[in-house]
Amino acid sequence: MTTDTSPDTATATAEADVSHRAAAEKFFSAPPAAPAAEPASKPPAAAPAEPAKLSDPLASILKSAQKAAPAAPAEPASLDDIDKGLQAPPDNAKSRAGWDELKKRANEERKLRLELEQKLKATPASSVDDATKARLAELEAQNKSYSEKLKVFDLKNHPEFVAKYVAPAEQAKQAMANIAKTDEVEVNVPELLSMRGKALNSAVSDAMDKMTPYARVKFQAALDAYFTTQIGAEQALAQADESLKSMKSTGGARSRASFDEVAKNYTGTFLPASVDEKAADSAKTAAAAYNEALSKLTSQAESYAFGAIDERGAADIAHKAALYEFTMQHGIPRIASLYDSAISARDARIAELEKQVKGLTAASPSLSGGAGAPSGGDAPPASETHIQAAQRYFSR
Repeated sequence: MTTDTSPDTATATAEADVSHRAAAEKFFSAPPAAPAAEPASKPPAAAPAEPAKLSDPLASILKSAQKAAPAAPAEPASLDDIDKGLQAPPDNAKSRAGWDELKKRANEERKLRLELEQKLKATPASSVDDATKARLAELEAQNKSYSEKLKVFDLKNHPEFVAKYVAPAEQAKQAMANIAKTDEVEVNVPELLSMRGKALNSAVSDAMDKMTPYARVKFQAALDAYFTTQIGAEQALAQADESLKSMKSTGGARSRASFDEVAKNYTGTFLPASVDEKAADSAKTAAAAYNEALSKLTSQAESYAFGAIDERGAADIAHKAALYEFTMQHGIPRIASLYDSAISARDARIAELEKQVKGLTAASPSLSGGAGAPSGGDAPPASETHIQAAQRYFSR
């Protein structure tokens, strides 16, 4: 088979290739076709519905998210500083472990809540799903619950609460146990006090029926005192926030009054040093430093009494207080005793040396009437010491 290579055929083939290439370039470079027009009868799209109004504080978070720009997630606040505000730490390892677990869970929940809040702020309100809203509301409720538990815990460890409710209740329980023991009646006081209603009345009646009349009166009084303190404690705990604020306020006033009263006992312990204008510069500098330190004692004591102190700081203050008592009662008296003993030993040695000088003077002819001995009015008195003799000799 032969190929047609005539000029007319080649020209036609080249023109066809150019035509095909141009058509391909036109196809791939052309913009996409516009979509077909919507039918004229189709109604316009409705405007997006406004987000449903939520109860505070979620509504305020959504409202601010529509206006504010997205922000970087904030670090959650830590609960570790609450320890410094506690009036007293947990008194046993079990309480401390429970406290640490409560703080850990509260921190985790708070961190997650803050992350969700930041997510809400960075997300259009219309795209927040119901699950996120529900979870945030749940976390807010949990955070409120943890906050109330922390207030109750702090209130239970407040010194005024302990003195007003805990200590009297323990005293009443101990009194009931002692009364029953003295009257030779077996009573399980903790079990008795855990009962309620008719069971409590029956148990109390059975126990008191076995007691002598006087023991019954004392047992009933102790029982009434216990329940009185318990009712007061329950009422205070039911309003933990208000009770804690009131106790801190009244406690602060009493602490200030007690501080001022105690300060009166120490103002005369150390007095300011007098500065002599004719004294040396070193003496003036030392006296000025002493007076400046003395003037700061009250402010330093106030920082110890009313400032925030951690466990190590409290231990340091306790040792300093004990050391002060030891120094005042034993240290300074011992130093004074040792000084007095040294002075007495020195005086005794001087007296011994004076006696030896007198003996030597009496035994030496040259000093007692021989050559060179003073005569007449120059004769030394019999009671003259060696110091006085030296002074008289060199003053001649």
